[in-house]
Amino acid sequence: MLSERAVLFYHKVPILSNCANDAALSNQIATGFNNQQLNSIALSSANNNYETARLISDQNLLMSTQNNSNLVNAIQGFNAVNANISAQGSAIQQAIADLGYRMDRCCCDIKTQMLQDKYEALQNAFNAVQTDASNSRQSEFLLNTMGRWQAFPPVATTTA
Repeated sequence: MLSERAVLFYHKVPILSNCANDAALSNQIATGFNNQQLNSIALSSANNNYETARLISDQNLLMSTQNNSNLVNAIQGFNAVNANISAQGSAIQQAIADLGYRMDRCCCDIKTQMLQDKYEALQNAFNAVQTDASNSRQSEFLLNTMGRWQAFPPVATTTA
């Protein structure tokens, strides 16, 4: 802040309109202030500039810290998403593997049942052929044992 003496001096200096007078005005102003006042003004200006720079630096640091905090939160959020995707991917892989096992087991069971059904059908057919062959041998044995005294055996009236 300017002292009263400087303010009074400033108001007493006439306003000059040419360059030569501007130099004279500057000389009057410079001689009107003593060095201590000029040093005080310069120091005050430097202090103000330093304080302004410090406030700007503090503001930049605060903004940087907030930005870093936001970035860390975003990264942690993405990490959580990645972990969830990974866990879900593992669960899906496990479900697919389980489904494959079940399908394989089901197909195996179906194939086994089909083979069992074929075996039973073939076994039944074999037993039927074996029974027919046995009946035919028995009939032949009985006819051979009884002899061939009938020239024309009776015709069967029932059909199988």
